[in-house]
Amino acid sequence: MRTAWESSDRTDMATSIFGIFSNTLSPILLGAFLSFPLFGMTIAQTIWYFRRYPEDSTTLKSLIASLFFIDTIQTFATAEASMTIFIRQKISLDYPLGILLHLFFTTVSVAIVRGIYTYRVWIMSEKNRPLLSILILLITCQLVTGIAFDTLQEVQGDASHLHIRVNDILGALSMGNGMACDILISISLVYYLNKWRSEVRRTENIIDRIIVYAAGVGVVTSVFSSLIFITWLALPHQFIFMLFFSIHSKLHVNSFLVTLNARSGLRNKDSSRSEYEDLELYDATKLS
Repeated sequence: MRTAWESSDRTDMATSIFGIFSNTLSPILLGAFLSFPLFGMTIAQTIWYFRRYPEDSTTLKSLIASLFFIDTIQTFATAEASMTIFIRQKISLDYPLGILLHLFFTTVSVAIVRGIYTYRVWIMSEKNRPLLSILILLITCQLVTGIAFDTLQEVQGDASHLHIRVNDILGALSMGNGMACDILISISLVYYLNKWRSEVRRTENIIDRIIVYAAGVGVVTSVFSSLIFITWLALPHQFIFMLFFSIHSKLHVNSFLVTLNARSGLRNKDSSRSEYEDLELYDATKLS
């Protein structure tokens, strides 16, 4: 009879531990569920882009194809990680391969999109070198510290070391620089667009619509970057930051594709071609 009670106690303890384990890692699963519909949007936006703008430069089309390829790998990595964590039928804090791939490719794809927006800001600001230097510094710090953080997770091998001091520092630097970069890019785009409107009155309606796009996209990416940074610092013993991190790259890739695909809507019958050409400095298709 005593053995039966001991067995029951062990079962209750195992159930309790697994409940804590599941609650801790559930943000990864929820983030995966939210990222899959966004990947569907990425597919649709990519197909629309290649069908609608065959005249764009080879450089830009190659860049879009590369972003789509990276986003695809990141999506499958997220799926693999979720399945491994919740289907392996044992409690383990060991990182699945998918988590490590997810971290790496998210870091890279977000840095690429930020680099494209930085190029756009540089052109719109009439080659403002101090602003360009700040943005490049932020992107470089985000990329280098992010890759270093991802590499350490692979070396350490499990989540029990997630918040050791060096990881805390690298994570905070990567996420903090990313947040600052997104906010600065958003403010810069809106500022220079508004400045351009005062100089070219005939394109005012078009610029108003572009400002809406830029502000909307900038707010979304900046908010999610801030949420990642805040939850990383405020909830160090939970994986809440992964809920936002899982869809981080998809928001950036989709935001870029949306701004590219919106060009056809701006060239409507109410605006002449020459009017739109005044705004080509906003167009990232100048990559060559």
